[in-house]
Amino acid sequence: MQQLLKKIYDNKKLTKALKITSHGCVVIHIAAYMYLLYAAARNSYKELIGAVFITFLPFLIVSLMRAKIKTSRPYEIYSFYEIKPKDREGGSFPSRHVFSAFAVATLAAVYSVPLSVCLYIVGLCMWACRVLLGIHFFRDCLCGAIIGVVSVLIGIFIFYYM
Repeated sequence: MQQLLKKIYDNKKLTKALKITSHGCVVIHIAAYMYLLYAAARNSYKELIGAVFITFLPFLIVSLMRAKIKTSRPYEIYSFYEIKPKDREGGSFPSRHVFSAFAVATLAAVYSVPLSVCLYIVGLCMWACRVLLGIHFFRDCLCGAIIGVVSVLIGIFIFYYM
């Protein structure tokens, strides 16, 4: 893995393309989340509050986990990174970006299955970019994705079916 990351890091055009793609994925998920909140508000304010709660509480828990666990990022471990992809240390596990992407994609299934599938694909793209840029390890993204999907499914079940 270290050799692959070094090859990517040394290829400035590829690194730039991965950064642009990663940022684009973030923008897509933020826009989708805003749309989902709008769709929830159109139905009822109770549903809007539920949609916010279903996603915010797990986000808070993931943030607290990261602060407590404090795992190193790949660019902190491998010595070839002269310029760090991010200007901070630690907080690699789990990936909050991937968590958020998969949480939004899971919430989207309540309103539109095709949108949900598209958001999962964009989330996988974000996952790949963040690993290839050396910002996260594969396990960070895997756990972020699992926590995002499972926590929102639990929230949907509680909010809509109990």
